[in-house]
Amino acid sequence: MARFLVDESLPPLLAEELRNAGHEAEHVASLGLAGAPDEDVYARADAMSAILISRDLDFADRRRFTGEAGVVVVRLRTRIRLEALVNTIVHLLTDAMAQLEDLSGTIVILEPGRTRVRRR
Repeated sequence: MARFLVDESLPPLLAEELRNAGHEAEHVASLGLAGAPDEDVYARADAMSAILISRDLDFADRRRFTGEAGVVVVRLRTRIRLEALVNTIVHLLTDAMAQLEDLSGTIVILEPGRTRVRRR
């Protein structure tokens, strides 16, 4: 199983569902990082050896975030209910993890029907 840090662009329910699926997961709000700059959020994920999950495409910038923490950016173009959003992300993430052995140092852009992977 993996360790995740869920960014504030996603609901705390996602961290809960990831824990229910057997992963270690924290939401930035539970760590006092709500409203923190992206660099601070990424630094915490890196220090935790966690994979950062966000909807913020800024985290896909390899020049800006150079640590070893993996980043998963979820791109959902439609507005959906909270439970459906969380279930979709957990499903997409499970599929991506089945394809990739280790997400450390990797930037993954998840979209329904499409997964893009960039390794550092």
